[in-house]
Amino acid sequence: MASSNKAQLNQLQVLRAYAAMIVALAHIFHELDPVFGTHMFENVWYDLRSGVDLFFVLSGFIIVFVTGRHFGNASYRPNFFYRRITRIVPIYWVYTSLMLAIVLAAPSLAASVKTSPEHTIASYLFIPWPNPDGALGPLLGVGWTLLYEMMFYVTFTFVIGLKMWRAIGALAVVFIGLVVARALFHTQMPFYLDYWSNPMILEFLAGAVIAGLYLQFRTRFHWALGLGLTLFAFAWYAIGWHMPAFAGQERVVLLGIPSALIIFALTFGTKGLPAGLKWPHWLVVVGNSSYSLYLSHFFTIGASVAILEKLGLIQRLPAVSWILPILAVCVIVGLVSYLLIEKPVMEFARRQEPKLRKRPVAGGV
Repeated sequence: MASSNKAQLNQLQVLRAYAAMIVALAHIFHELDPVFGTHMFENVWYDLRSGVDLFFVLSGFIIVFVTGRHFGNASYRPNFFYRRITRIVPIYWVYTSLMLAIVLAAPSLAASVKTSPEHTIASYLFIPWPNPDGALGPLLGVGWTLLYEMMFYVTFTFVIGLKMWRAIGALAVVFIGLVVARALFHTQMPFYLDYWSNPMILEFLAGAVIAGLYLQFRTRFHWALGLGLTLFAFAWYAIGWHMPAFAGQERVVLLGIPSALIIFALTFGTKGLPAGLKWPHWLVVVGNSSYSLYLSHFFTIGASVAILEKLGLIQRLPAVSWILPILAVCVIVGLVSYLLIEKPVMEFARRQEPKLRKRPVAGGV
């Protein structure tokens, strides 16, 4: 069972690598398009923003999947929250501090980034706060997703003491309740509550439900069904991206549902695959470093384009020629960040983790 769990997590790590790289790809297009006067981002055949939605569904799945045997044990709450905090906070603070340093020391390099003391403090605390221009979101632009992640972790901490399906049900009550409240009282809600009640939070819930089903039934469908669901999901991405009739739909419909289908396909739709089939190790490694890649890639892209322009090299080749080299640099920087910052901090934090108090774990689901 342990080797099966490891193989399953490796498979999901590969998906994390993919999600992080397409988010980076979207930002590469955003940076190159104005330089060359191209429209690569708009002309991609499907919505690259879906990487974020995959992350959200994946997060919901992985949190339930790895929590497994701890459901019903309220004494695990401090350990769960400690692990989540030490997993996402330190390196997020590193890159938030880097952005703050750039804003203060070289504002011309981040002319579009506005902050204030209150906004900066809120950014470090994962609280939605308006910047001086009135826009909600943290100082580190890509950190907007982490505000939702943290809200998910805090909510999940409170429900761990319940049996698995009761915990997932309680999570559903909270998240669906927030979304309904937003639909009914959108203009009357405090801005931070309005932010945290975005229907995107249902993507965490979808991942949690898929993990619950997986842990309970361990059912496998033939890999052809998994492949079919995956192709259908990508067709959904493409339709939502190119058909104006879908433009007004909520993001959870356009990107969340197909993302959930992909997670379902990669967990349930694997029966009949060769026993020795393995994902390329380098993709698993990139998946391990995907959080660092996600946080660092915007700095890497900006620096890469600036250096190429300074050296007079960027216009010597067509825009498409620079896509893969810049993406490769983003991956390399993410790996270095993971090895030098993220991994050592995680290992240190794990050594300091409070010992789990031994209490009977409630059985059943």
